[in-house]
Amino acid sequence: MKDSPSRTLGRRSASAAMLLLVAAMPVTAADWHHPLYLSGGDYWRCRIPIRVVNDSPQALEGVPIEVPLGSGPGQGLVHAEATSLRLCDENGRELLFDVVGPDGAAVREGPIPAASSLIVPADCPPQAARGYYVYFDNPSAGRLPDYLEARMGLLNGDLERGEWGGGPDAAPAGWRHDPPDPQHRAAWTDESPRSGKRCLKTVVEPGAEPSWIATRQHNIRILGGARYVMTAWVRAENVRGFAGWYIHLGNRDNPMLASPTLSGGEGTYDWKQVRAEFVAPPDADRADLGTVLRGTGTAWFDDVRLECLDGQPWRAEAGDVERLELRALGRQTDWPSDGPAAACDRRVLVRAWNLGERELSGLVGIPLNHLRDRLGGRLDPARVVILHQGRPQPARRIEDWMLLEATLPARSVADYGVYYTAEPTVHEGEPDPADYAALVRSPANLLKDADFDADDPAAWTRTANAAGVTLGRDEIAAPGLGPHSAKMTIAPDAPKSWRGRQQEVPVRPGGTYLLAVWGRCRDLRDGDLRLHLHIHRADGTLSADSPMRGTGSGIQDTTDWTLLSGTFTMPADAARISLHLTTEGQGTLWHDGALAVEV
Repeated sequence: MKDSPSRTLGRRSASAAMLLLVAAMPVTAADWHHPLYLSGGDYWRCRIPIRVVNDSPQALEGVPIEVPLGSGPGQGLVHAEATSLRLCDENGRELLFDVVGPDGAAVREGPIPAASSLIVPADCPPQAARGYYVYFDNPSAGRLPDYLEARMGLLNGDLERGEWGGGPDAAPAGWRHDPPDPQHRAAWTDESPRSGKRCLKTVVEPGAEPSWIATRQHNIRILGGARYVMTAWVRAENVRGFAGWYIHLGNRDNPMLASPTLSGGEGTYDWKQVRAEFVAPPDADRADLGTVLRGTGTAWFDDVRLECLDGQPWRAEAGDVERLELRALGRQTDWPSDGPAAACDRRVLVRAWNLGERELSGLVGIPLNHLRDRLGGRLDPARVVILHQGRPQPARRIEDWMLLEATLPARSVADYGVYYTAEPTVHEGEPDPADYAALVRSPANLLKDADFDADDPAAWTRTANAAGVTLGRDEIAAPGLGPHSAKMTIAPDAPKSWRGRQQEVPVRPGGTYLLAVWGRCRDLRDGDLRLHLHIHRADGTLSADSPMRGTGSGIQDTTDWTLLSGTFTMPADAARISLHLTTEGQGTLWHDGALAVEV
């Protein structure tokens, strides 16, 4: 968040991180994914679905697959701004990718040329298909810091493309010279190429020690078990030893499972073609190739080709462009001239999005820690004013969040102006417990019997047959709540294990959830009281992405009511979470006011 001067003298305006409106209905895989990385506070207006089909008996695990971009399906990406591209799978998990132009060079910014290719890292079971989406057309999107490092085939085999400067460091696009020394030098030259204007040249001085000085190309994608033919050209002058080409076939663990050599021999000769036909090892998935002058003399190299003689058993199919246009609600422009916001000297913009086809009602969450950090703690949340369409919006403060109820029409984006003031000193105000209690009992809370007034075993599953453990209710309540709380007593000699209550609720992949509970303990030893959660897939198994999480530091010994809370963003495979009010310790514990809301 960065402040910049507004039109009103002495006041500051900034853009906050964009926040997503809570959806009260399930989100399907075909829904528009938002927000994506480095959105710039904006959204992506176009996307193209991509279907990867794997006809092989082996699973694809991150295998780069080429999607041609030209006429027909996928043509919507031609002339699109490359900076705005994002790739995700059908669950919304963002992936690295690359765009390669018709000349084989990476396209990272500017319009994407026709006849380019999108490189997708595919995961797909055998004899199956998987879906992906490539998003584009977000004028505010930032440039990505990383891209997929994968080369689909030999690049620039005629050695013509590149930044030609004629100097010793110049190299054709996609190629790299080995470092030179006074007796071994590799270069890109215009000395009598076999075709075109340029070729490669290697010089090894008489009497020099033999070496593998070369110009090379790395990480060329190949298909294990497939038949290949490699052809190239070489010319020699006074070569003692041999000149030619090499290729190494391997994988990440062993880059040289096989290493055919294409030798042109020694002596002096004009351009001659060298050739090797081979079967790639079954475990090979990449190749490195380059020039060879093993000995002394001068050699020139040109026109290398690597051709697969077998078709690959997978493919990627691009669909038609899908478009999304949102209606803007309540754009914030001029500073209010009256009302409580007029007295504030700073503001940020918060946007809530409804990208679906139905009206949504839920909570908009505004994180106060961003504002507090910018002011060095000099923020009074009680003086924060939130406006939408010029009208103040009531909000509840829960820890470091301001939560307000909102309803958004289908396919719309609403702006909220958050106005605040830098206080003279650091402010240490506490939230009103009544705000938290109201949210616990509101429909936004996903948990049942959250205040434990019923201590409903149908809502909260209890540890079964736990020796030395007593679970029940107590008439001691947390601030703002009551009249009951959940109580658990664990005898000092009880066997060590996890004991307590738990409840399961549905969640949305990519959604962020505020989870909290009031806790109190007496003589709690050999463990602590905190909030735990387990993240599950739809089939009940644990998520592959950090499935067991918690609220950080807990409480122990004898501690009065303490609100334990945290925010958690769900991984792409999440379907449900189980909230655990459990401990391994011995002593007496109370829980009250459990909360699970999306923010």
